[in-house]
Amino acid sequence: MQLLKSHSSRAPGKPLVLLCPSSDPEEVADQALRALTRPPLEVFTRGGRLVRVRTDGDRAHVERLDEAGLLDMLVRRLQFVRWSSRGNHRYTYPPRELVRTILSRESWPLPQLRGVAHHPLLRPDGTIHTRQGFDLRTCFFCFPGADVPKVVENPTARDRVRALEVLDEALCDFPFVDQASRANALALLLTPVLRTAFSGPVPLFVISKPTPGTGATLLAQLAATVATGDAIVTNPPEGEEEARKAITGLLSAAQPVVVFDDVTGMHLRTLSRLLTATTWQGRLLGTHRLVQLEQLTVWVITGNNVSLGADLARRAVLVQLDAKCWRPWERTGFRHPDLLGWAREHRGELLWALLVLARSWYVAGCPPADVPAMGSFEAWARVTGGVLAHAGVEGFLRNQPRLYDELDQQHAGWPEFLAALQQAFPEPFTAKDAVLRLREDEQLARALPDALSEGTPSAKVLSEALRRRAGMRLTPDGLRVERAGRGRSGVLWQVVTDHSPQPPEDVREQRQRAGLCPGCGGPIIPGFTLCSRCTRPKAEV
Repeated sequence: MQLLKSHSSRAPGKPLVLLCPSSDPEEVADQALRALTRPPLEVFTRGGRLVRVRTDGDRAHVERLDEAGLLDMLVRRLQFVRWSSRGNHRYTYPPRELVRTILSRESWPLPQLRGVAHHPLLRPDGTIHTRQGFDLRTCFFCFPGADVPKVVENPTARDRVRALEVLDEALCDFPFVDQASRANALALLLTPVLRTAFSGPVPLFVISKPTPGTGATLLAQLAATVATGDAIVTNPPEGEEEARKAITGLLSAAQPVVVFDDVTGMHLRTLSRLLTATTWQGRLLGTHRLVQLEQLTVWVITGNNVSLGADLARRAVLVQLDAKCWRPWERTGFRHPDLLGWAREHRGELLWALLVLARSWYVAGCPPADVPAMGSFEAWARVTGGVLAHAGVEGFLRNQPRLYDELDQQHAGWPEFLAALQQAFPEPFTAKDAVLRLREDEQLARALPDALSEGTPSAKVLSEALRRRAGMRLTPDGLRVERAGRGRSGVLWQVVTDHSPQPPEDVREQRQRAGLCPGCGGPIIPGFTLCSRCTRPKAEV
């Protein structure tokens, strides 16, 4: 395939790769890869695959390199010359075998791409990277996409005041329930910018309101617009399998902010595990290959009176809105009727304000702030809470108790039911005993949680419900149900508090530690776990 016929047509500055019958294919592949590591860096590794950052107007996204993409990259970065045995030469395309060899390798001498930042990069030491391109110190590709005013090295108090005024201008039309919700909304705007400056998980942001049209979706779109220049929202996944596929696809594309809109109840274990993880392993859609990706996305859900499961509730930050009017979507008199249009126009100024607050905190020596403890998210709470406190913003995370009380409905009614059980059964009891008492004791029956109140539950249903909550403290004094051994008709349970005497140890565990059969206490058959008098013995693995 002849392209050029003379050396005079060689493109200046491009490395030359010679292809001849005696060429070592592995050496040619190494030569091509070395050329790809020269600045400007355009090819990276991510999730065990070769990727590049494709820019499209004001947006940039990560794209996996296939054969066509790598061929295009080699053509633009290198010049291939094929020599014949007669000493003739011609300029040619890279051989397809070379492209396939490079793609099939297990590793490449290329930098790891962590993600794409659609704003100036804030580094862990507080310095700011503004040039478009790959930053070796953070391993992020910087693509500002907006004209951000210069952030001075040492912001003054006046700069902080001006930055807060700019952010207040963006949030002025939202009906926040309290100062804590407003502070958490500022944290939502800050988090994507701070994400490149610290390591560790970021909690789920929950924007909840009592009535449609209050502005929860608009607030989420505002955060996404400031962070990325776009306001894309998506429907929440309906099941665990769909959630795994969606999460893998979004992380593979290095999406900085993901908004699940119009959520009523969220109980996905997949999302719960993701929020406290630093890496995610999943299977790309349409392939059988597992990829391992760093979890750097900020996740947001919106909805009317959102209900969360216990695992998600402790991993969430609450922003509550309430317009306190009928048909809030008919409101008028907003300072910015087209808020998203205003945000796109002033995106550079909004990013400047966020960077000024962050830079100011770093210059001050990163003073710690008195913020509520949030397990698994200590780094995020320390940095975000410190930036907000240094800027004079109060209320950060101060509505967490309301989040647990109002959004975690999984154990609603159980503290009252356990208190009634404790009064009815001072001694250990079985689920069968409790079911029999429920049929006779109206006060105990009235205390049944809503999930069990449709008729008298069976002993099996009640036992399973108690098992799921064994050891879980449901009140400040430690009210909980504990396993207290085994009786003739099943497991024994006892309701205790932190001030109650400890329940008796499980007899089966005592026998196992003594080397006896846990079923009856007899001698164990060598090589088995039970004695010959109990149920058919099971060989030890």
